[in-house]
Amino acid sequence: MWIKRDFLSIFDQKSALEAILIRGPRQIGKTAILLKMTPEPNSKLFLDDPNERDRATRDPEFVLSQLKLPLLIDEIQRAPELLFSIKKSIDEQRRLRLENNVATIPAGFRLTGSNQTEIDRSLKETLAGRVSLFRMHGLSVHELRGHDSKIELNEILFRGGFPELWVRPELNPISFLNDYFSTFIEKDIARTAGIEKIFAFSTLTRLLAARVGELVNFESLARDAGISGNSAKEWTSLLEKNGIVFLLKPYHSNLNKRLIKMSKVYFIDSGLCVRMQSHQEIQTILNTPQAGHLFENLVVAEAIKTRDHFCKNWEMHFWRTKEKEEIDLIIESDTVITLIEIKLGSARGTDMILPSALTAKGKKIRQAVVTAIGTRSALQEGIEVIPIRDLCDYLLEVN
Repeated sequence: MWIKRDFLSIFDQKSALEAILIRGPRQIGKTAILLKMTPEPNSKLFLDDPNERDRATRDPEFVLSQLKLPLLIDEIQRAPELLFSIKKSIDEQRRLRLENNVATIPAGFRLTGSNQTEIDRSLKETLAGRVSLFRMHGLSVHELRGHDSKIELNEILFRGGFPELWVRPELNPISFLNDYFSTFIEKDIARTAGIEKIFAFSTLTRLLAARVGELVNFESLARDAGISGNSAKEWTSLLEKNGIVFLLKPYHSNLNKRLIKMSKVYFIDSGLCVRMQSHQEIQTILNTPQAGHLFENLVVAEAIKTRDHFCKNWEMHFWRTKEKEEIDLIIESDTVITLIEIKLGSARGTDMILPSALTAKGKKIRQAVVTAIGTRSALQEGIEVIPIRDLCDYLLEVN
């Protein structure tokens, strides 16, 4: 079963460079997206296969010479030696284009990569200026509801966005996510980065999940995890780089102030966050003390997925004053600033502030309250109620 991905609806192969790379955590559907592109790949190379990886590492140029474009290479970081041969092939295409007017093949090399640490080590030195980069995440609320409009909010929170948990509903989300955490996060991400204190790294990840939607105090995190403050910052940054968490920075008109203020932490996948909080039941997830923060996490993650899956250049922040006036989410494009309050319950009684630093920019300002249920409607003049199922469409209307 195939769940339609938003990225494929907007991707224009003609505007891509000779290589494209879809980055993102394992098991979010990167390979499936590339397989669904037209024209379909003529050749495939899966580097999780140790035999394929060994051949590609020992003689990458020969391996590439036996494969026809478009070529899909899965988990390119497993055989970085291939990148130099891909560079050579692209440069040869460009020479032929200049000398003989032979057209290059856009997106001829279709690559996936799940370990950002390993990708960064080799990609910048080889395919700079030759590869179009895209960040992908698991299934969004928009994609899930497009597949099945009857999917309930508590199930989305509990299962998250890993496609395998939706195309195979018989799978146990708890077991799947436990295995995912131990294989990808603990072993792949942490060990590749040279982290030896795996238990402490796991503890930090769980502490971040417990603080989702809250301001991150790295010194407090470090004490609770039994590590240094620098390690807490570096490990959180590693999780963010690999698409596990997202640090939402506060909005300030002064950039330096923005950098020294505390951020809020969110998990890109709600199911992984729920699992790290040790919830056991789908039916009761919305009745727990964490329900409000989990819904806020889902809304922020939906905005991130909308931005990345539709290749938008949006800045995202939150607003908080010393007097605790707050806007949960600010999304700024070139022409529009969208202010969002997040309410698990009713939107009634919401009183949104309008910071002068934002109005002074001269951009169009929209205000919305995102709720768990209901229908799109006007709350009061200038403020709309947007159920989370409609958030993606709302954000794309003018951005």
